[in-house]
Amino acid sequence: MGYAETVSTIALLVSIAGFSNSLYSTWRDKAKLKFIVKYYPESEYGRNRIVVRAVNAGRRPIVLRLAGGLSDDGRWGGTYLDHDKGGVRLAEHEHREETFEKDDLLSFDHETDDVIEYSTLWFEDSLGNRHEVPGSRELIKKVWS
Repeated sequence: MGYAETVSTIALLVSIAGFSNSLYSTWRDKAKLKFIVKYYPESEYGRNRIVVRAVNAGRRPIVLRLAGGLSDDGRWGGTYLDHDKGGVRLAEHEHREETFEKDDLLSFDHETDDVIEYSTLWFEDSLGNRHEVPGSRELIKKVWS
């Protein structure tokens, strides 16, 4: 292998490494929610409840607008988070904690005048993406039992 071929091979490898690093940085450079979910049974300190901590595990800020749930028949309800400010802004590694007791797992459907019972929980960001809370279905059953 001659000098020119060696230099061009090294240049190709450096170019591939730089492109791979750029792809990885772009993939990491986004908002990403991570959930820490705990169930607390009824005790002398309060009723049984689910505590959900939403953590921005990404590098970009994320704005959470709603905390809500979805029923088994597809209806949903939610509560605005800091409605006056347009939501809760989470910078890198910041968190927001929400507590759901029995009353918080119900919502009122204004169109049909029915009560919506949540079967799963989610948070909605400012882009309209809903992030489902993992394990919420099983924990909601525990709260109701």
